[in-house]
Amino acid sequence: MKDIQNSEQIQTVGSSLSGKIYTTYDQLVEAFGAPTFMDYNPDEKIQVEWVLLIDGIVATIYNWKLGYVPYDLYDWHIGGFNKGEVEAVQAALNIYKEECLS
Repeated sequence: MKDIQNSEQIQTVGSSLSGKIYTTYDQLVEAFGAPTFMDYNPDEKIQVEWVLLIDGIVATIYNWKLGYVPYDLYDWHIGGFNKGEVEAVQAALNIYKEECLS
């Protein structure tokens, strides 16, 4: 089991895009909880974002320049400090999926 924190208190200043993950909004909510930030304003670059600390690794998951929250399959952006955040997000999502199947 991974130690996952979802908090607006996690420092993300200076983070940037590290990769993407193809999944649904619902799977992200099941794996990581409710989004840390939601903004339905279509003029904003991001409408939904998770700010996570996964086993000590900072990771953000967000949509980018869509103008809406994608609920179906989508290539979600993963941001961080290039310290394994893509792998950490993928591993945590895989654990969630395995638990659902058992």
